[in-house]
Amino acid sequence: MYRNKTISSLTNAEDCENPSQQSLRVQNSNEEFEELIRKNICKPEITKVLDKIFETFSDSDACQLKRRKLVESTLKELAKVNVPSGQANTIVNRIISDIPRYSKQHLVKLVEFCVANIRNDDDPIHSWKDLLPVLLETLENEKYVTLSHGEVSGKEYKEIIVKDICNSRWDVNILPPLTKMFGDVALDKTHRSMVLKSLCSALPRLPLDQVPSFVYQALKLCKDKDNQKLLSALSKYFENCYLKTVVISSDEQDFEEIGGYSYLCNVSFDSAFRILMYTFTLVGTISLKEVQENESTVLYHVYQAARLNHENMRDFIRFIKQVSYAPEYMLQPFMLAVLMTVSSIYEDQIYETLRTGIVNDSLEKSKRECSAWLRQLLPPPRNIIEIIRRVIESSNKDRHLILKGLTDLAFTLMKVEQKSKNNATVMWHIGSDIIQEIIKKRHETVPAVLQELINKIVSGGTSTTHYTGCLKYACRELSMIVLDHQALIMTILERLLFLPSTVASQVLNAMSPLMHVSANIRENILLILRKALYRKGVSKRQMAVTGFLEMLKYSKMYSRDNYRLSQHSNSSFPSNSRSMLTQATLESNSQGERFTPQFDKSLCYEILDILKKCFTFEFEVRLHLYEGLYDAITKNPGIIEILIDMFLSHLNLYVETDDSILPPVKFDLCIEIHGTEVVLQEPIGQLIFALQKICVNSTARYSNVFEKLRDTLELLCKGMAATQLEHLNLDNGIDYLHEDFPKPQRKLKTLDASFAVYEALMAYRIVEWSKGNTDGSQITDLFKGYTRLTDFIRAQSTKAKKADGKSKKDKETNNTTIKKPIKSNDIKIPTTIMDLTVIRDCLSLLFSQSSTQDDNVLRKNQDFCCYILRTCEQLLQHSRPFINDSLHTKSKQCINTYIDIGRLLYQNFLLCLNDAFSKNERAAVLALQCFKEISCWMCTSISSELPAFLNSILGTRSRVSQKSSSNVDSQLEEIILSLKPHLKAALVEDAESEEKKKVALILLEIMKQFSYKINFEKHTSDKILEGMRKMLEEEDIQTSNVPAIVQFFLELEEYAREYGATFNDICLELCKKVGTIDGVTELETNREYKIVRDDTVLPIYNTLNNHIKEKLNNSSCLFMRLKAEDNVARTMIDGEEGMDNLKEKERHLCKHLSYLAQVLHTLANTAMKSISCTDATFKNLHSLYHLLVYLTKYFCVKSSNQNAAFQAVKFIQTVQLAGKPLKSAFYNLVAYVEENQNESNSKTDSYAQRNKILKETKVIPRVVYEIEQFNKEILLLGKRTDIPLENYIKHSVTRDFRIKNVELVEALERLDASLLTGTSTHDPSETSTSHINEADSDSEDTTSPKRTRMED
Repeated sequence: MYRNKTISSLTNAEDCENPSQQSLRVQNSNEEFEELIRKNICKPEITKVLDKIFETFSDSDACQLKRRKLVESTLKELAKVNVPSGQANTIVNRIISDIPRYSKQHLVKLVEFCVANIRNDDDPIHSWKDLLPVLLETLENEKYVTLSHGEVSGKEYKEIIVKDICNSRWDVNILPPLTKMFGDVALDKTHRSMVLKSLCSALPRLPLDQVPSFVYQALKLCKDKDNQKLLSALSKYFENCYLKTVVISSDEQDFEEIGGYSYLCNVSFDSAFRILMYTFTLVGTISLKEVQENESTVLYHVYQAARLNHENMRDFIRFIKQVSYAPEYMLQPFMLAVLMTVSSIYEDQIYETLRTGIVNDSLEKSKRECSAWLRQLLPPPRNIIEIIRRVIESSNKDRHLILKGLTDLAFTLMKVEQKSKNNATVMWHIGSDIIQEIIKKRHETVPAVLQELINKIVSGGTSTTHYTGCLKYACRELSMIVLDHQALIMTILERLLFLPSTVASQVLNAMSPLMHVSANIRENILLILRKALYRKGVSKRQMAVTGFLEMLKYSKMYSRDNYRLSQHSNSSFPSNSRSMLTQATLESNSQGERFTPQFDKSLCYEILDILKKCFTFEFEVRLHLYEGLYDAITKNPGIIEILIDMFLSHLNLYVETDDSILPPVKFDLCIEIHGTEVVLQEPIGQLIFALQKICVNSTARYSNVFEKLRDTLELLCKGMAATQLEHLNLDNGIDYLHEDFPKPQRKLKTLDASFAVYEALMAYRIVEWSKGNTDGSQITDLFKGYTRLTDFIRAQSTKAKKADGKSKKDKETNNTTIKKPIKSNDIKIPTTIMDLTVIRDCLSLLFSQSSTQDDNVLRKNQDFCCYILRTCEQLLQHSRPFINDSLHTKSKQCINTYIDIGRLLYQNFLLCLNDAFSKNERAAVLALQCFKEISCWMCTSISSELPAFLNSILGTRSRVSQKSSSNVDSQLEEIILSLKPHLKAALVEDAESEEKKKVALILLEIMKQFSYKINFEKHTSDKILEGMRKMLEEEDIQTSNVPAIVQFFLELEEYAREYGATFNDICLELCKKVGTIDGVTELETNREYKIVRDDTVLPIYNTLNNHIKEKLNNSSCLFMRLKAEDNVARTMIDGEEGMDNLKEKERHLCKHLSYLAQVLHTLANTAMKSISCTDATFKNLHSLYHLLVYLTKYFCVKSSNQNAAFQAVKFIQTVQLAGKPLKSAFYNLVAYVEENQNESNSKTDSYAQRNKILKETKVIPRVVYEIEQFNKEILLLGKRTDIPLENYIKHSVTRDFRIKNVELVEALERLDASLLTGTSTHDPSETSTSHINEADSDSEDTTSPKRTRMED
């Protein structure tokens, strides 16, 4: 009632009074208006009250003053009461509507009022966020605004206010509304950047729950590449949040699970005290769930902003691409989440950029490992998989875009082709790990991942190993989830016969875990394998054999039911119903810990019946079956007797029943003639090897079947030991090269089969010897037979080589006889069939102590020792291409075999190498070769086993203390130092035999592998470097070993020392030995390296150039990172620390380039007799100047009149070295090369002349171009910074021809003086030439015969 009366009285008073009375009433009733507003501010009719009150004011100064004060009082009152936000916005909007009625002075006062509220945080409803943008926009149109210190334009006033607010200290809680206010203010790029920097500086203090609202407003504010600062700040913010939650997230959950604080009543005092102290540590921390939820909201705002403003996010992606050489920026968890969130919008750009970043990261890791200089400057290596794992764990079901993006990224990485720059192996590994992490953490992604994997496998490509690896992981770890999508599995099974055999075998191996839990899949695989086995083509049948052997591994002989799979499979696992097995049950079954009736012997019988058909197939199919037999039996020992009985029956077809018949093997049955080819039909040796391996390694060795097998093996051993060449129809006196077809081919195939049989039987005897069941004499007898065959091979090879030479001479003679000659390279010892397990057992026996005379005879047999070591080397080298794919999946027992062999070789050969060489030189060299292969594996492919390897070989002879014996670096140093005396002796020894010449290079390779595994950051060892340096001072090192030892030392110094002096000293020693081109330079060296001799100059020169090339590549790598880090630092809020770090890297780069300029100056000034080697020097000069051009441009962008960015990083010193002495040395080298080429022109042919022209038109002009570009950029940099850099470079006039001073002087001397001074006619071109031939502004003596004029 009172409210209505008040409004009515206001209306009546306005109608009755004249203007002068109304003005007087306004003047006298301002307090009444304030009281009226105060009483009605919480009521819905407040807008009507304000309308009536404001209508009573005129536009006079007095009324504007009263109205402004009334507005201020209204806003203050509004801040005190609890008004709904909608009503508060209505009141503020009503005030805003009257802003145009105010004069400039009152608008300024209102602005000051708002700024004061911002500073003091006196306005809980933040009315200034709506008022201030309108006020500033209104004032911006004014020509001038009067302030206390003078007059400024309206635009300048707005900038002053914006800057004042940014520099003010305000409460961080007003950050979201303050951001909204700045978003409504029209700002230019400079002031928007300043605002964002101020806002992002306050972000670390902002409460987590206010971050999403701040980001929503900040994204509206970002324009023109501004979101880089925002996203960088957010990344750092959430990283700090996760650091606070990592430690307490799991413990907090455990504390809640045990009952919380009520649990304290039932525990001891000490336990309660610990729990209470733990709760105090939770103060100030953040819940992990809260962090993830707020981060998800932020990512949603980023995604929506990207959809509405594509160009803004596209700028950010361009920026990410620019900084790909600093991959740690894009590989931050939050940045990666942002990129994956918007990947559906910018799919191609983001995935390609991330791929480039990951490639750069892997290349950076490899370079960092090889250079101590880069290790000091590059950041520590990152674990990309761990970062992605964090992103996946944080990506709950609401972040499906991130999971999809990561999946697509993984497949993008896995489809990378194998190229040198792509580092495809690393990309495949990372992509596979991402897929495995995703399907392990988020099971809902399994169907989509399976579908894509199958598509990639079916479509084929360069390699599918990584795809089948992911499929195997899914089938092994998530079998029940995969079985829920059997339709996908059936898709690839239907295509199995159309896949390449290798890929099909990998798919079968991947799906093997599903065979023993799904009858439907098992029967489908069984039917497909049947079809494959009866198809034409060896590869399909080999794939079928692989599949059947895999099924045998998982088909246990547990059930007593004897019926076929087809009779019971549907009742066990209906194909149209979902399996009731849990994942836990499945895992238990997969380990063979529970009885599973579906794996019964009927399935094994069925598979064995099918495999019997392989006995009628090709040689390759049978061989594939025999090679995979042992692995299948070790997984399913219940089928051993059945399988031995089956294969023994097949073996007996080829074994003579009468032990008096020699040879005991029917080799004629193993050989067939197909057209014009004689082929082995039965791999009899591999069959015997497989059976003997099963026999000697089986635990159940006393059944009748085993007795029969042992009897057969014993019969074969005795018979083959007594077999002579005549028993095999072989005669050393006959030349099988020119016999008529098919007789020689049959005999040579028999010879190949005999080799295999001998090796299989020797393997049987060796293992039996290791078990104490026999002695060494029986092995000796078999080896004698093997030796007879090798002697026959060598004799035939010699005859074949002579016959090959004779056939070339008699090629034109008449020969009407049609023969199929045997080539000399066809007559060779076949590949061994032994395995490393047998070799390990044999080496253990050869180097053990025994009192038996027969054993000692075998141990002293040097030929047998060489045979075992040669076989070991062959097996190791044969496994090298497959080491990366196979060793990681092999058992620990297999890796232990490699370690045992390495230990035996080290302890019995490397520790006593001199004695080994004196006893058996060939065996010692072979042992070194084998140890080199094993050490290479241990340091590269299976480096995780290196500590175990070192502990094994140094277990009994470690010279370091017990405390440091487990230290890998100390152990590596001990091995290297133990090999150093042997290396020194091998380097200086003039070896006569070819085997002895290899020793130095083998030892160098071993030491190199171990040296690169030493962590020189933590382990300082001057003994290794100093010892290798002393070798360079030896004068009598063989010339063939010089390049290897110099290269090894330079690489070792690069790896261990940030700045090594030996490299420059060797360059100076080389130049001093050969001589300089300019004939002036004085050379001083710290040491004398006698390895630099007349006969070693050329290889050392080439080695030095190669090393410079690597150093320049490292410099380029660092420079690209500098550019990327500079871009990143500009986006950081607290970028001062980053800039300081950047300057330090720039200083190191300039120092490194100055060092390389000095070294290249020395090499360019070296007067090499062989000018062909200078091409490498020219290429290095081109690379150096090319890098200097871009480094100069880099400093030009960063520098200004007030800030010369290059002065503090010693860039001027680099300019001095490259601008004058190095440039002069280059031109002198060009002249020197041309003079030497002209002298040899008469001795060269047209082909050499063509190469000379091509070199001059490619390499040298490119160096000249880069030098001129460098001069140009230096002049621009000097002009930009007002620093006279032109004083540090040598100016020149470039032309496309050169005047040879020597020839010109000689021609002038032959002229008459009167002709020179007279007025006789002359060619005008001579005058013009004399004008062109201007001297350098800073040139040296122009009469020097070594001086070129190309630069003049």
